[in-house]
Amino acid sequence: QFIDPPDSFIPSRVDFAGGYDEICAYSPFDPMLDSFQNRPISVDVELAAFDSDTNDPLEIEVFGGPFPGFVNGNSTLLTYRKNFGREAHLAGLNVEATRNFTFNSSLEDIIDTCVDVYVWTARANDRGELNNYTHVDGGPFTADNQTWSIKVHAPPTLVVAGYDAPAETAVPSIRRVSVVAHAASTLSLDIHAFDCNRDDISIFTLEDPGLPNGAELSAQRLERGRTEVDAVKTLTWSPTIEQVGHVYRACFVAKETTSYCHSDGWYSPYVLCVEIQVLAPKISWLPAVVPSGAEFATAVGCETRIEIGAVDENGYCVYIDAISSSSSSIQLQSNCTNTIEEPTCFGSELTPSNQFRDSTCRKWISHKPVYGDEGKQEVLCLVAKDNLNMDEVRTDFTS
Repeated sequence: QFIDPPDSFIPSRVDFAGGYDEICAYSPFDPMLDSFQNRPISVDVELAAFDSDTNDPLEIEVFGGPFPGFVNGNSTLLTYRKNFGREAHLAGLNVEATRNFTFNSSLEDIIDTCVDVYVWTARANDRGELNNYTHVDGGPFTADNQTWSIKVHAPPTLVVAGYDAPAETAVPSIRRVSVVAHAASTLSLDIHAFDCNRDDISIFTLEDPGLPNGAELSAQRLERGRTEVDAVKTLTWSPTIEQVGHVYRACFVAKETTSYCHSDGWYSPYVLCVEIQVLAPKISWLPAVVPSGAEFATAVGCETRIEIGAVDENGYCVYIDAISSSSSSIQLQSNCTNTIEEPTCFGSELTPSNQFRDSTCRKWISHKPVYGDEGKQEVLCLVAKDNLNMDEVRTDFTS
């Protein structure tokens, strides 16, 4: 049988048997708790058992989990300390065995596992010589299983859907997610706030620095994410050409409405700042492109064909065009050989022409001299450019 011990940890409240406890998982940099910054997330529990019929030694087994959603193999949520024998505060009771263990965790583990209530079970076994290996639930030599629970209240947490977890910064209360954007293309980011206790949450935008010029933030809605009731707001933005090359920030904080840990609600343990770098086109010729000024020999009546190509490493639409040609006998193919049905590059919305469809363009140069062209030197000058006319590279072909 189990003895109901007194409260085991102050200020935590533990009621046994079949007990239920609630604690608050504070962050070391919780902006709402300047005077409690180092409070551990820990509860000590002591179990005591006795056998009214014999003086056989007893064993107390404590087993928990696997906890629902427990995925962090490096976490030590439960550590056990064994202590057989009588304790001073249990004097006068026919105690045969006691066992202590600690629920010990951190805010990072609590958020990572996202478990609302942690549950474990204990049972007392008669370890007498005749019954040393008798472990039958509900049997004559095993006490009925008892279950205890801890509900861990944790603050809401902010993430950007589809991106890695926010990275730490030099300021502990600020975390960062880095994003890239492109001029004349729409960036869409879903800002999620989730709470493992399924409390009501609101997402707020910090006035400083606010939103980038031209950006919009949707009304809040509920979606399935880390939980079934994530609060979500969508940031949409189409940077202009003038904003290319700059980095912009938008910062958010979440607040839950429950008053268990804070009478006026609980803010997220960090401010989430999204840093958006607006990339510029960066065009280069593909490695197989003929070096500028290189010469090739072509026989009269024959045709020389050479493939050239250009690419924008930041994903903008690219096109190759002829600037000038010394003769109609040397020509550049009209369309890129890799033209696709639907554009896959950035900035295509500004160019209805089918020329700009991809961030890579390949074309053929052909030279077919006729009789009478012997000894002539024909030159074709080329340019590769993006559809926003922000970058270009040039070369020439001589045959």
